[in-house]
Amino acid sequence: MRSLGLLAVVLVMGTATGAYAQVINPLTQPAPAVGAPKEWPANQAVVAKPAAEQAPQPVAPTLQTAPALQPATAQSPYPTSAIDSVGGGAIPALPLEIMTSGGVVYVSGGIGDEEVDMLKARESEFNVRVLISAGKGEYVSGIGLRFLDSKETPLVQINDAGPYVYAKMQPGSYILETAASNGEHKKSNFTVTGKGTTRLNVLISE
Repeated sequence: MRSLGLLAVVLVMGTATGAYAQVINPLTQPAPAVGAPKEWPANQAVVAKPAAEQAPQPVAPTLQTAPALQPATAQSPYPTSAIDSVGGGAIPALPLEIMTSGGVVYVSGGIGDEEVDMLKARESEFNVRVLISAGKGEYVSGIGLRFLDSKETPLVQINDAGPYVYAKMQPGSYILETAASNGEHKKSNFTVTGKGTTRLNVLISE
């Protein structure tokens, strides 16, 4: 008669010295594995993830000193010696460009009658007017010119200025610096009052 409780499984295993029986209770012990045990898959190489790239660190801005004022070089479209404003020696006029630098609106030109007329047509827009001339009154162009504030911070730099330079500047104290091709450097202080026009004459030695 079969028992409804435990089912006994008798395994008879032969050995070189005899036989023995092993009783296995299928409810309390797992059945023995059949065949060779499964092998684990071969270990795979672990590839390290590259470290996250560091964001570039901001670089503190450096204050650059303005280059030394130099007169125009030979490549300048304007001559560096005295020029004629009228007659056969006059240079054809080019359109004058209004520039802005350091909060200063300015224009440079006046080579020939046409440019002079263009400047005079707009001179009321500017409260500082600079005239550059030689010893005998000839107009001179192609010099280095710079406007600086009272702390000598450059506001405007023109490498081929003249013979006229017009500027619109806020009231205050300023410095005008010029450098001619003959090596002559000049520096002078001037004041813009906010009323009327400040006129500056730069005389270049021959």
